[in-house]
Amino acid sequence: MRNYLLIWVLTLASIQLSAQQKSVITRESDNFSGASWNWSRQTNDPIYNCFITDQQNYYLSLPPGSWGFTYAGLPSEIRRIDDFANGELNFDFKVSTMVESGFSLGFLFDFHGVTDQCPGGDFYNLRIHGDSIYVTASIDQRKGCEYLEKATVTPTNKAEVNLTGYNHVSIKKNSERYETYINDVMVLTFEFKGALNLARLYWERGNYYLDNITINEVIYTSPQVNLSYLNPPNNQRSHPQIYVLAVGINIYDNIGFPQRKLKGSVNDATSMSAFWSSISGGSVDLDNISLLTDQDATVEKILTTAEKLFYKAKENDVIVTFFSGHGGVGAFCAYDGALSYERINQIISKSSARKLCIVDACHAGTWNANSVLGQKGQMTSPEDALKLFYSRLASAGKGMNWLLACRPDEYSIDGTPNGVFTQNVLLGLNGKADQNEDSIITVGELNQFLNEQFAIFNNTNKDKVYDDGKRVQMNPQFRGDGNTSIPLAVLYKQ
Repeated sequence: MRNYLLIWVLTLASIQLSAQQKSVITRESDNFSGASWNWSRQTNDPIYNCFITDQQNYYLSLPPGSWGFTYAGLPSEIRRIDDFANGELNFDFKVSTMVESGFSLGFLFDFHGVTDQCPGGDFYNLRIHGDSIYVTASIDQRKGCEYLEKATVTPTNKAEVNLTGYNHVSIKKNSERYETYINDVMVLTFEFKGALNLARLYWERGNYYLDNITINEVIYTSPQVNLSYLNPPNNQRSHPQIYVLAVGINIYDNIGFPQRKLKGSVNDATSMSAFWSSISGGSVDLDNISLLTDQDATVEKILTTAEKLFYKAKENDVIVTFFSGHGGVGAFCAYDGALSYERINQIISKSSARKLCIVDACHAGTWNANSVLGQKGQMTSPEDALKLFYSRLASAGKGMNWLLACRPDEYSIDGTPNGVFTQNVLLGLNGKADQNEDSIITVGELNQFLNEQFAIFNNTNKDKVYDDGKRVQMNPQFRGDGNTSIPLAVLYKQ
């Protein structure tokens, strides 16, 4: 087990009610043909400009050599998105001039009810930023006029930027959950409790145009829809179920396999099973977890156990497959022979449930396959933690992600009690990866944590080589076309 390649293949389907219908009602709009919203018309300030042009758009300018950023007041109509349980704020923006090959604009909103300006201001900035190729969004916190080094909520994706025309932004609110789309790509998702109170329009140095602003109320109607799952009888489910198959092998029977005994694989599988049965992993029912180690982890036993376990999973459930041991090209090394990834695919693809596959083995890369600002830094009770976890899990959108711990030609390091890679995965899931301190650990946060950890690992071992001359290094790789805000763990008060 040299090559620790962790593959997260997580396909999440949105919960949709078949009879549900969506009505979008435009409550406010402005294409700057007039002054009905009382936009700022500052034209004589020597430092910056913000005014409505003759072309009926809103122009913002901050030249090089001036302040790092500035802002203009927002009309009260913008805040109407917060009046609706479900709503949308849409607008178009164009970057006519970038400074230092980058751009940034967005909305400042008051988080703690603090209304004074600097010094002492404590605000959040829903910031849209990019370069000549991509654009994304994040939420940055400002304390006393200084931004924290790390974003409070990091992007989940990025979109291609249009530098010759307008880019479309849609901020969609669903109760306490907000999603930001840029050019039809969801780039940011977060949760916010309380009044959003969009107070100011923010922009950094450069020249920008805004146009076509609309505020919509979204109304969902669900006639004849069975919502009994929200208050099910005692013998029915109250939330999505998780099914876990964990396999770990230290010793092998097959003479054709590597004879070197492993130290950490059995503990890897045992630790991951224990994680999912804990509150942090969702307190999964022990009947839904199957652990196979060493001589019990034969090809036949792995396949039959997977069939029986995953057969029980329904569409909104999650099935988790974890393998730790030796691996070959296109196969995992079971106790008595090679188990091809194709055979595993045949089983998990039969299920309509969402899938998460974790492979901690050599050559595993050959398998082809919301941040709660209101609770920032405050861990909740075990009961509320589980509610939060399953709420986020149930609302997660579609996505397919691969998180690869190292390149296919790199080796791994076995260890005690766990292998180096699994040890870091567990560290991340148990709290170290909670970058924004919202008590939820997402796929994106775990990926970021692993990259940081293995940058340190590679630097520490930069002068070490294996017997065959290869350097001792592991470089995590991330590939994805989906939602990296998928929750993997929740933190709570012990």
